Amino acid sequence: MRRVRASFLLRCIILAVSVGIFIGVYSLVKSTGWTVGSLAFLLLFWFVGVESGLLPSMLERMAVRRAAEGGVPVSSIWFVDRDAARDRAMDRFHEETRDNPTLR
Repeated sequence: MRRVRASFLLRCIILAVSVGIFIGVYSLVKSTGWTVGSLAFLLLFWFVGVESGLLPSMLERMAVRRAAEGGVPVSSIWFVDRDAARDRAMDRFHEETRDNPTLR
């Protein structure tokens, strides 16, 4: 399985989706009419889910797992292939140190 990570753009969108989920839960709880219980639930949801990064990391992990398991190439603006990035860095290092064999 390929090693893939989310790009910065995908992480920003995942954070926006997390805040959208929070707003959706807020509007759902607001319509029920519970005030103290819903406020406690929303505070817990915000601090555990969004502020601690649990919800964004869960969404990112699902997206990355789906991209890594798929048979399509990952080179896009949404994902970064870690193995390809490492190979490019090693090729660049070998090219820069071609005339100096003591660094290899």
